[in-house]
Amino acid sequence: MVNNKVSFGQILFLILFLTLPSYLSCQTSLSVSISNLNINAATTYTYLITFSDSAIRSLLNLNFPSQVALGNISSIFVNSTALTLSQYTVYSSNNSIVINKTMYNSVNVTVTNVKNPPSAISTFNFTISSNNSNDSLSPSIYNMVNYSPGSLQSCLYAFSGTT
Repeated sequence: MVNNKVSFGQILFLILFLTLPSYLSCQTSLSVSISNLNINAATTYTYLITFSDSAIRSLLNLNFPSQVALGNISSIFVNSTALTLSQYTVYSSNNSIVINKTMYNSVNVTVTNVKNPPSAISTFNFTISSNNSNDSLSPSIYNMVNYSPGSLQSCLYAFSGTT
């Protein structure tokens, strides 16, 4: 005969076991804004990152969509403080920036002179990671930017004898 009774202690253990991962991981919120939505334009990208705990982080990895060009970045600011070249590394091969600076639970990162994609597309691949293994970005958070076409600044027509 099999005993199918479950004790209160077993139920409590199961509830604690199933909810433990949510307490161990830190939910991260991320929003990305840009100063100019025009395609193919150099602009400023701002990552606003909030971690739900107060752990100190010393490395932060910003990932940009593959269509964005990071080649001519002119400066990076963390909470309005300009970083020196020794405090960050730009990896154009995988479109990411690694920042080596002490950060707390709310970080505002501004990257100037980033070039928008050459076509009016939507991008979804703005993500971050840190050296804190408990950080996680909720799968329900999608950081999307809708780019818009630019406006015609000038036009020059030339005529030849046959056209």
